[in-house]
Amino acid sequence: MSKKFTRRLLFKGTLVATASLIGGFYFYRIFRWRNPEQLIIDLTYNNLEKLTVSKEEIEKFAHDFVNYYGEKYSKIISASRFHLIPFGDEERKVQEFGQFISDIFIKSSTLWLSPSSLKSNDSINIKYTRLYNPFNNPCENVLANFG
Repeated sequence: MSKKFTRRLLFKGTLVATASLIGGFYFYRIFRWRNPEQLIIDLTYNNLEKLTVSKEEIEKFAHDFVNYYGEKYSKIISASRFHLIPFGDEERKVQEFGQFISDIFIKSSTLWLSPSSLKSNDSINIKYTRLYNPFNNPCENVLANFG
């Protein structure tokens, strides 16, 4: 004896499939981002996808970022890993954190030290130099070149 295909059965099936997809995505992200360095790598790579940056350079940056800023930003790293809804206040915080990480990467790269090289060649390979710290090296700002 087989069940008849009704709208109610279609609705239940759609709800189960949607819940399975959302749950699968949520648990995949929790599993993938259990290491804070992987979270930093993914957020940086997603925000800088139009630039030519090798995965090794981003991995070096993520390692240094977690060692230097890991304790300070542990709350937002945890929130980024466990937020469920892909919109709203939590998603906005994750996107802002990703933008902050990308800004630090750009300031820590050869692009920040010599932006004129980008004008001559759009496909420049960007290298990570060292983690940007404005208190240790404040004069690396390209706009502060008064010479």
